[in-house]
Amino acid sequence: MFDKEINEILKLSGIDILNEISLSGYLERSRNLKNMLFHGTSLFNAYKIFESDLIVGYTETTPVNGKSYIGVSTSRNFDYSASFALQHSDEYYFKNYYLDNTFNPVVVFCFNKDNLKSKYKIVPYDYNSTNDTFYGKRTEQEEVVVGNIKNIKNITEKIVMNRDALTLFQYGAIGEFLIKRYYFFNNKEDEFYDDIFNIAIEENLTYDEDKDAYITSAGETLYPDDIYNIGLEKMIQKMFPKMNEFYEFLKDKKFEIYNN
Repeated sequence: MFDKEINEILKLSGIDILNEISLSGYLERSRNLKNMLFHGTSLFNAYKIFESDLIVGYTETTPVNGKSYIGVSTSRNFDYSASFALQHSDEYYFKNYYLDNTFNPVVVFCFNKDNLKSKYKIVPYDYNSTNDTFYGKRTEQEEVVVGNIKNIKNITEKIVMNRDALTLFQYGAIGEFLIKRYYFFNNKEDEFYDDIFNIAIEENLTYDEDKDAYITSAGETLYPDDIYNIGLEKMIQKMFPKMNEFYEFLKDKKFEIYNN
């Protein structure tokens, strides 16, 4: 599907993503997303978070009362979380060099702040204590959840996908996108179709030149698209074994910010 329909997907995604994902004013009208802390990340990282059921804390806060903490960076500002993820995700580079500079799927995890506070220590990121003359007045509204956030599947209140992530979700193409991403980042693009073919074929096939298809020992005809789909499904199960559950998680937690 990816190669045949990617142009259509890109057309759907050919918008000002930062503007489209912005919820300025929208959050104030939404009871469902009030009192939230947000953590934006790439689609790939969102899958890995789901798979491990964990967000690992890497952010070190500036000293608070003389003590520093390491934890998960979150923000009270949805727009900041979304835009930061867009600009710093791996997919930002992937889209620049591989998908015609238009594709960057991002996911924002939404957590109830009171729920997090009942389980974790939360400290503000104190920019005033740093020599931060470059940025000036900060708007991140960043708060660090000390340590790691566990039990993500249950503690997540809502998931917001930007237009690109939502498009992949609706097309059922997240697994395909992430596999393409893997081959790109590992400089194995030339190996992709060979690997698809090899993983799809579990028996000797006879090639029928007239049909441009392969014939199995049982007489079944497999056209190139059939082999691609079989191989792709097997590769997804091998590389992203919880992909079906990930789709269900997104479906269950998805918060609609678009009218269509």
